Amino acid sequence: MEQASITLRVRDRWLVLEISDAGLGFDARSGEGLRGTGAGLRGMRERASLIGANFTVDSAVKGGTKIQLSVPVRTAVKTDLEEHDGLG
Repeated sequence: MEQASITLRVRDRWLVLEISDAGLGFDARSGEGLRGTGAGLRGMRERASLIGANFTVDSAVKGGTKIQLSVPVRTAVKTDLEEHDGLG
């Protein structure tokens, strides 16, 4: 892998995290990259849905991978406040 990037920004009312690389990639449509023994991408998708977030994976064989997590700002702020105030 020659290049990877991590971006965090606020877009409209969403906190958006993007992680991308220029690695080998995989066929995201077939689910080939989703198999394994760990929590992996399926676990990330499940956790995202629990907090009302959107989770997408865009990848192609020999085309790298981009993972995007979009969290509603209201959820992100509420979660952070609960952790710091001992409410969570």
